[in-house]
Amino acid sequence: MTRRSALTLAVLAALSWVALAQADEKKTDEDKPTGFIGVQIKPTDSGGIEVVEAIKDGPADKAGLKSGDIIKKVGDKEVTDVAAFVEQVRKAKPGDKLKLTVARDGKDKDVTITVGKRPADSLR
Repeated sequence: MTRRSALTLAVLAALSWVALAQADEKKTDEDKPTGFIGVQIKPTDSGGIEVVEAIKDGPADKAGLKSGDIIKKVGDKEVTDVAAFVEQVRKAKPGDKLKLTVARDGKDKDVTITVGKRPADSLR
């Protein structure tokens, strides 16, 4: 084998290894479960996020979250917009506990939700 052929094979092998490593990394990110609590939400004018619906038998429903609740905090962090809230939930792992402070009937209430795994048939 000539020196040039050996060098070409070495370069091709290195490129193949990089491509395989990137494919494995992408697969890992896609296969990683994201947090899911099972709520439909909308922003409010007064701050916080309103629960439109807690999906029946979902993590939020099981924890006692109700339609009309206003989510004000996740842990000690104020909820200011829907996108940030969704990102916080998605970053949580199935089995993690999320403490939400919600306003219901004019009073604040703490609700602890055990994060579930996003069902395969749900929208992303």
